[in-house]
Amino acid sequence: MSLTNTEVGPLQKSSATGGSPRPVATGLTIRAVLTGLTLSVLLTIWAIHSSYVVHASHISVMHLPVSALFPFICVVFLLNPLLKRTGWQNGFSTQEMVVVFFLVFTASAIPGWAFSTYALSVISGPNYFASPENRWGELFFEHLASWLIIPNHNNAITWFFEGAPKDAAIPWQVWVVPLFWWGTFYLALFLTGASLMVILRKQWVEHERLAFPLAQVPLILVEGVEDRSFLPRIARERLFWCGFALTAGMLIWNMIAYFGRVPAIPIGPQYSTPFTLAQSFPAIQLKFNFLVAGVAYFTRVEVLLSVWLFYLFRVVEEGTLNRVGMPNVAQIVQTQHFAGFTVFILFGIWVARKHLKLVWEKALGKSDELDDTREFFSYRAAVAGLAAGLLYMLFWLYTAGMDLAIGVVMLVALLILFFGVTRVVAETGLVSLDLPYNSANEVTTQFVGSANVSPKTLTALWLSQTFSRNWRTLGMTSMAHCAKVGDQMGGVGRGVFSAIAVSLGLSFVTSVVYTLYIGYDVGASQFTEPAFPAGSRGYWDGLANLMGNPKTMTGLEFVFFWIGAAVSGFLVFGHHRFPWWPIHPVGFGVVMTHAANIGVFSIFFVWLVKTLLLRFGGVQLYKRVQPLVVGMIVAHATCVFVSYLVDMIWFPGSGHAIDDW
Repeated sequence: MSLTNTEVGPLQKSSATGGSPRPVATGLTIRAVLTGLTLSVLLTIWAIHSSYVVHASHISVMHLPVSALFPFICVVFLLNPLLKRTGWQNGFSTQEMVVVFFLVFTASAIPGWAFSTYALSVISGPNYFASPENRWGELFFEHLASWLIIPNHNNAITWFFEGAPKDAAIPWQVWVVPLFWWGTFYLALFLTGASLMVILRKQWVEHERLAFPLAQVPLILVEGVEDRSFLPRIARERLFWCGFALTAGMLIWNMIAYFGRVPAIPIGPQYSTPFTLAQSFPAIQLKFNFLVAGVAYFTRVEVLLSVWLFYLFRVVEEGTLNRVGMPNVAQIVQTQHFAGFTVFILFGIWVARKHLKLVWEKALGKSDELDDTREFFSYRAAVAGLAAGLLYMLFWLYTAGMDLAIGVVMLVALLILFFGVTRVVAETGLVSLDLPYNSANEVTTQFVGSANVSPKTLTALWLSQTFSRNWRTLGMTSMAHCAKVGDQMGGVGRGVFSAIAVSLGLSFVTSVVYTLYIGYDVGASQFTEPAFPAGSRGYWDGLANLMGNPKTMTGLEFVFFWIGAAVSGFLVFGHHRFPWWPIHPVGFGVVMTHAANIGVFSIFFVWLVKTLLLRFGGVQLYKRVQPLVVGMIVAHATCVFVSYLVDMIWFPGSGHAIDDW
């Protein structure tokens, strides 16, 4: 097999502690858990304040977000050396470090654009923005479940969007009942995702040996933390500080440019140059993202090739169809690639069928062939949790007004999207990966046809925007990567899941309380983060438009759906049947996502660099350059925080988004 297929193999078992590996559960000390939970609260406040108040970076949108990465860096580079130097306590063990990472990583899936923005905007918007002009009242208000929508009792919603009068108390009581019921659904969804990851961890990690590029970053950062040195092993490499200095130098220069003293270096997510192949072709955005490129460095070359090559194919296809005058081209091409995404995911489930059978037998006590002691919890608990979560969510949706059959379709679509994103991130390391289709409710209305759905069910579907638009998968992706990191440490062990669940719940409560506090203080109408106006008004305008103009899937969309399914099936067959097959099938399913639009240049650049490194220096040269890349990632996360401080002091309300899509 060629070097391009082997340079990023499965991570080696951590030897940071020496001797036999110890499970992560041995790091469940009081100080590790308290550190992780404290940082979970702080990162939640930081993410919301950065987006809503300072209008700076959206630090929770990535699958390895700066909101989790920077607090973890502080523990590795500041807190742990301080403990060692003062002698007040011993430094953190590797397992304690991993526990802290698990907590902040999972908690980061909640605040801001990642989740809480949609969760609060969707349920607060109807009773504020409804007017005779938009006809919301006559079109769908009678179908809204009152126990899921925030009422405007005593101007509670008006104050939230416009700011409460001086000395007026925040009307917490109007939020309690709806948020309680929504909370039960989110809990069921999290349990379902966590159970799926427990069931599939062994299949993905040990049988299919997925690369999990994202997981390599925290594993590299904790190597050597128990040594006598104050710094982790990676930070003792000269190339690490070269990468740090180069990246930090550019970003700090751009911070000076905020003041108009020097011209900015056009690098980072806020700088983009559109490049068009031909008239009527969609523009290719030439922009470089440090975090996307840094994690992509740990991705296999054939996967990177697949992403940029199929993106180019999609641009040519879309442009050609535009030139010949085909209507609704973007929707048709998206349907095609979503079919490819679905086939890729369903094939992965088919490959896992033997493992799933063994898990089922283990859960029923009919077989002891599988060992589940390394998992977050037992296979029996996972199967029970999966069944209980799905049944409760279906009952909840039915009670909210959704037809039972549509509820089943919507949950299947939701699982395909969430499970699929988790699988793709695990295989590719695309930290900016968005959903391949806007949301599960839109998949449902697209394929069933809004004309075939009752207004009551359609309204319930639109309420599900609170969770179905969540590309961070409400912790499913985080749990999968936590399981992978745990596998490198000798397993996860029991008790860790409970700490993660507490961290997730604490982040949710903090997000709600702090968002409401800011809303009643300055007015949620000041929240210019794109997701908040979209959730509170845009989606409901979309529902009103859909009710006034019912739609069904067109014949062309069906044709391109099956074309996409056939192409993906061919690619999957070739990839799994022939060892020499050069193109990974994953790229075909994700090139219509926002992540591909904004990250394709970074991915192409990394592919080119890795190809040259492997061609002229082999795997050894590739590994020698790793410290430089990790230094770049650490510098990016650090400078995002520094830029936030600069914006908060000198540019409040008009900050600079140096970390974004």
